[in-house]
Amino acid sequence: MTECFEDLRAWQTARKLTNEVYGLTSKRGCESDWTLKDQIRWASTSVMSNIVEGFESWTRPQFINYLGHAKASAGGAVSALHRTGSGLSRRRKIRRHI
Repeated sequence: MTECFEDLRAWQTARKLTNEVYGLTSKRGCESDWTLKDQIRWASTSVMSNIVEGFESWTRPQFINYLGHAKASAGGAVSALHRTGSGLSRRRKIRRHI
């Protein structure tokens, strides 16, 4: 196992997802709906957080469990993106991160 969570490819990918989500929600589809914008951003940030929490638990079963939570949060982000009606959820950049 790596020594720090920043070395995990899953965390690096989740960070890219979060950066993409923040960029996309700043530009279109969410400017006036702060609740939706916050939900999308929270869900993508939750992916990163769950990976870190699982890694820091130092037990394999807990890490696997937290990875499941991370995947669920990623699905929540995509579902919220569908609600924007902007087509953002179908972008390859977002879908490939899940």
